[in-house]
Amino acid sequence: MRFEILRSPILLPLLAAFGGVKSKSYLELREGELYCKFGFLFEEVIPYDDIERVESEASWPWYGGVGWRTDLVGRIAIVGSLDNIVCIHLREGRKARLFFKLKLRELYVSLEEPEKFCSVLRERLS
Repeated sequence: MRFEILRSPILLPLLAAFGGVKSKSYLELREGELYCKFGFLFEEVIPYDDIERVESEASWPWYGGVGWRTDLVGRIAIVGSLDNIVCIHLREGRKARLFFKLKLRELYVSLEEPEKFCSVLRERLS
């Protein structure tokens, strides 16, 4: 089941420059794993066993910016908008590639259907 990343219309040209077009901006719930794709800068597969919980009403600060973001200590954001943010909390820090290998404890994503995504993911985690 595929869930599109929400992208602000005003940011579409900037996101597209890094491959953040609609066809390459989504999360996909697969058998046993979450596949994350945002342009050519972020592509990650997270087994459901690694996911602790998902938060449906998370927020990413405006000063954190949009696009491909990190705080370098475990938080990665792939956000095309500051609206409809979900946070996926991982059981243990793992490595993910965003420009280079980084620790990943929390993944923030802006989604077109955040509540539906969270509902389906919680169902698959139980």
